[in-house]
Amino acid sequence: MSMNKENKQNPLFLLLIFVAGFTVFTFIGFVILGILLSLGILPAF
Repeated sequence: MSMNKENKQNPLFLLLIFVAGFTVFTFIGFVILGILLSLGILPAF
């Protein structure tokens, strides 16, 4: 696997950032949903 050091925008690095951001966003969403469920604001499924 040859790495090009002049390539500043590595697609794999950008993909990693996107996946990490999506994971954090989803985790925060689940935390907020859990808080709303525990407070009884949303009906428990």
